Amino acid sequence: MKELQEMEKQMVETNPFNPAFGKIPHVYVERQELQNKVVAGIRANDGPYQTTMVYGPRGSGKTAFLTEVCNEIGNNKNWIVVNLIPDDDMIPVLVQSMYRKAEDSLKTELNALSGFQISVFGSGFGFTKGQSEHVKSQILLEEVMEKLRKRKVSVLVAIDEVTASDAMRKFAAMYQILIREGYDISLIMSGLPVHVSSLMNDKTLTFLLRSARAELYPLDMLAMSESYQKVFSEGGRTGSQELFDRMAKMTSGYAYAFQLLGYLVWETGAKEIDRRTLESVLDTYKSALYVNSYTKIMQELSPVDRAFLYAMADSGADPASIGVVGETLQKPKNYLSRYRQRLLEGHLISAVGRGLVSFSLPYFGEFTKRYRDLYEE
Repeated sequence: MKELQEMEKQMVETNPFNPAFGKIPHVYVERQELQNKVVAGIRANDGPYQTTMVYGPRGSGKTAFLTEVCNEIGNNKNWIVVNLIPDDDMIPVLVQSMYRKAEDSLKTELNALSGFQISVFGSGFGFTKGQSEHVKSQILLEEVMEKLRKRKVSVLVAIDEVTASDAMRKFAAMYQILIREGYDISLIMSGLPVHVSSLMNDKTLTFLLRSARAELYPLDMLAMSESYQKVFSEGGRTGSQELFDRMAKMTSGYAYAFQLLGYLVWETGAKEIDRRTLESVLDTYKSALYVNSYTKIMQELSPVDRAFLYAMADSGADPASIGVVGETLQKPKNYLSRYRQRLLEGHLISAVGRGLVSFSLPYFGEFTKRYRDLYEE
């Protein structure tokens, strides 16, 4: 009985928030409507969602969203879900993964295919001696897909953090062939807005322009506040509704910030959470945002993108006037429009009125000034 009580106590005390990148946290504010739309579109095996692009800024929850969609699709026995890393071995790994996840009777059929070799432990893949791997890979993949089609088994390929690489171009070319041949295969990819834009504008990947796009907008404020209240209450910690609303506002809907702030507040051990609790973690909260997310975001921007943000921060106003930004940079509005649009698509700024823009991420304006002072001057 005592051991059970200790286990229950440990479960309560374990921090339920997880600000680590690339993992599905225990506390997850779902984008259920968008998720349902993507899942239904993929299951239809036709239409724009057969190829889906998921995009948002670093820390927006792309990996978690991708994983949730794949888990839901994979719960259906008539689907095989394969996660790929965008490297030169994508096609062999795809075939091998489909084999591993196939039913035993299907594996027997695949083993009989010419050129198909799987080791005793199921970890090897190859082609029969004397056959060109480059030539045979397409034929072998089509033969495997034909076996799956006869069994009414569909395939979903998931690729996280895509870029416009040679490996992606080769895979996309093969994927287009499979689509033209009418095989039941779908593709869902996630990436940063700048990489997704580069991928779609690649002259060899123009078919992606017709794909469905799942843009991860900021999390809902009410949903975050209610989630904070529920999780802390279940953990034996109390706070006012106003307090949890304040926490939600401190995140600006940024998924990483939601996890990070919850994690830090939980770690204080405070049973009664109040404004002083939030103030005690504020410096650590900002520092973690700056070091773990914002510095990388800023480094990935072009010099003009950064100059735009510096001018916004220097305006001393939030929201900032595009006119003032233009005066600071000594550039006309038509010159600024391209960079304004790019920052809007990257969810780093928001249009909040005619000719007005505001920083989208929490404390990003403060960070922008510090980044310039440390790295640009």
